[in-house]
Amino acid sequence: MARLPWGRIIFIVMILGLSVVILLFKPIKLGLDLQGGSHLLIRVHADEAVENEVEDVFAAVSNILREKSIEVADAEESIVFDEELLNRAQDSYKQLRDEDDERPFVEFTLSDAARMRETQDEIGRRISVGGSGDWDMSTRRSSTIRLTLKPEAITAIRRATVENVRRSIAYRVDQLGVVEPSVVVQGDPERSQRILMQLPGVEDPEEAKRRIQTPGNLEFRMVVYDDNDRPYQAPGREELLEMIGGEPAAGTEPVPEYERTEAEAGGAQRIPLAWYLLYKEARVNSNYLIDAEIGRDQMNNPNVKFTFNAEGGERFRKLTRENIDKLMAIVMDDECIEVAVINDEIGSEGEITGRFTRESADRLSWLLRTGAVPTSMHFEEERSVGPSLGNDSIRLGFTASIWGMICVVIFMVIYYRLSGMIAVVAL
Repeated sequence: MARLPWGRIIFIVMILGLSVVILLFKPIKLGLDLQGGSHLLIRVHADEAVENEVEDVFAAVSNILREKSIEVADAEESIVFDEELLNRAQDSYKQLRDEDDERPFVEFTLSDAARMRETQDEIGRRISVGGSGDWDMSTRRSSTIRLTLKPEAITAIRRATVENVRRSIAYRVDQLGVVEPSVVVQGDPERSQRILMQLPGVEDPEEAKRRIQTPGNLEFRMVVYDDNDRPYQAPGREELLEMIGGEPAAGTEPVPEYERTEAEAGGAQRIPLAWYLLYKEARVNSNYLIDAEIGRDQMNNPNVKFTFNAEGGERFRKLTRENIDKLMAIVMDDECIEVAVINDEIGSEGEITGRFTRESADRLSWLLRTGAVPTSMHFEEERSVGPSLGNDSIRLGFTASIWGMICVVIFMVIYYRLSGMIAVVAL
């Protein structure tokens, strides 16, 4: 009588048991077609990034002229919109034209034409113009400088914006814990400017939409001071405008600071603490952040600690070194979340110690970790996908597997007997 190969049998049973344990603790992940979920099509307003580029250059040139004490007789920035597409879209989406005579531009007319060459040289040194740069610089009449955005730069900004939005959305969706999400650019990023998002298992996508649509753009900007070295600060917007004599100067804007309360999330009215006149140029922003987390200040109140990368740390160090004893505003989404005096030079690490609750500090740190969405967007298509087709496929596949297994077992046992039985156990 032949002896049973107990060693092999025990080894096979162990492998089989291990396989069952792995399947129990690490189940198969089902996609949108098998378990249902949400299907969202997002339209990115990529041309807002082009507008931001124009405004940034306008603010940068204004600062150059101010630093050089060059008086400006007139200043203008122009962004041309395709009204036909704007009306067809029936929303705030703007499409820039690429014709040479209708490209976005900034233009400055100097009071002193003799300083044209000096101004052009300084602009060329500090702004990407000519050659491989993004801007063309030209002169109009004897005292006017015009910077025009190149068509290839517009294309590059659009493509980069769509991709940055996709990456930011993907990271935020991943933070929600959605299993196997799909976030891809649909078609050509410049022309389509659409992102397709599929969230398996998410039947109500409202929370994902809310988090995705939160901009979370953080900027460190300086408060404007008057000739007597006093900051422009007032209890209200009208009082601030009266202080500066009407409209704000080029490259500056009024920004409010609000009081935050525990009941704010429940819809309580926010009370403005003050209005500040800030420079539009942000030499440091959340693009340079590599980490943010909740901490506690010396009074054990919630705050947010942040860390910059090497470039951001150097920029922040230079900004704070040059403005000691001056007010700096931390601005998020066109609102001051903190205005503080710079007491000393600050490097790669710092903290935001505004009037935070635990919830607001957690929200701010989460937004900073996930990165700012570089432009606005809207949802063009939204639908829930049921798993009916996937369930039918799973059921039919399971039934076919069972019948196939039965046939194999019967054949192996009848034809090979004991060897067939061992093979069946192994299978």
